[in-house]
Amino acid sequence: KNSGTMRCSTEEELSELDTEANSFHLGSFVTTPRSRLFITNCVLDGNTSIVYKCVDQEKRVIALKIIRESSPKFLKSIQNELRKANMVSGLNILVPQVLESGKNYCVREWTEGIRGDVWYNQWRESHHDIYNEGFVALVELWKRVSRQGYYIQNLKQLNLIWSASGWVVIDSGYRRSGDPELCMFRFCHHFDKHWQNAEDNSEFTPMCIILKNAGLYEWEDMEQTKRELEETLAKRKADKENRNNVQISGEEEI
Repeated sequence: KNSGTMRCSTEEELSELDTEANSFHLGSFVTTPRSRLFITNCVLDGNTSIVYKCVDQEKRVIALKIIRESSPKFLKSIQNELRKANMVSGLNILVPQVLESGKNYCVREWTEGIRGDVWYNQWRESHHDIYNEGFVALVELWKRVSRQGYYIQNLKQLNLIWSASGWVVIDSGYRRSGDPELCMFRFCHHFDKHWQNAEDNSEFTPMCIILKNAGLYEWEDMEQTKRELEETLAKRKADKENRNNVQISGEEEI
């Protein structure tokens, strides 16, 4: 598998996609500030965003993501697509090139492959085969990033594609620095919570235990690392609540 990175474009002033002037249905054209795109398929229709498979004027297959939710949180996320892609690709991870990025949309190279949620269901049907090529590659991705002292936020099923070149990160949160063992443990914790739905499944085996038993990763002190993660998550939650309280307080004063 190729563990290189796909090139990301340079940052530019953000523009906005006029969602009222464009008709978003299969077989229609969408005009962005830089491109004219022909919609061939709707690949994701979510509460906060919608993703179309398109062909541009250069006959390239691309992905067009448009934010539906107008809250500052989601708009800020889409506006930072290029920045996030550059941060992640800098960790030697495959990331599709961001061709165009704006205030409410993003245009990326199309990644052909199996979406993370589809791959996971197939892996689950194989009785969680730890020698599955995709699983081994996913663990290696976690290891590669953790060894560099980083953790990538929000690597959900819908944000990864299992392609012929390996795992491709088509969306993510930011990277966070930390102790390599703690970063690896966080990847396992995120997989348990957001992939295996651990909170709804009392019979699952934590990923850190699976990797340890299979000899795929060995923590010096797993219990200590777990406590450190719990403390880190608790601190982040408290900090977030404090920020929210400050914002609410400010709004009341106004």
